[in-house]
Amino acid sequence: NSELTDTEFTKWKVACEEGNIELPTLAHIQQKEKDIKYANTYRFSSADVEKILASKQKFQTGPKNFAMHKAKLMKERIMAETLNDSDKVAELTKKLDDLEEQAEDLDRKRTSTISTISLINDRNRKGNVRRAYQGIRADEEKKTD
Repeated sequence: NSELTDTEFTKWKVACEEGNIELPTLAHIQQKEKDIKYANTYRFSSADVEKILASKQKFQTGPKNFAMHKAKLMKERIMAETLNDSDKVAELTKKLDDLEEQAEDLDRKRTSTISTISLINDRNRKGNVRRAYQGIRADEEKKTD
């Protein structure tokens, strides 16, 4: 983050010209400075935070914390039951079932990975023991010769 040298500036200017990119004007640079200052001092409102979270959740494939998400859905389902909203209850029950299925799939993947690693470790351990016995036998044969 040091200041530009004359050679760096010249290289940048030549690259812009070769790429047919217009060099920024002084007014453009001043506007960008104002934009950066505004962005640095901007205070997010609750509505802004809600919009950001909603957009992030839209692109998530699944919840990060299954237990928290399940508890939230169960709480919403209880509220819907209290309000006698059978459509909402059915929707939330479906979401809970889907969530449970996702959790089971994730658990199966984790378990299969762990069991595969265990098999590899067992195989390697047996190979190490076999090689150790062969080394001991070779040492004993050398001593008897």
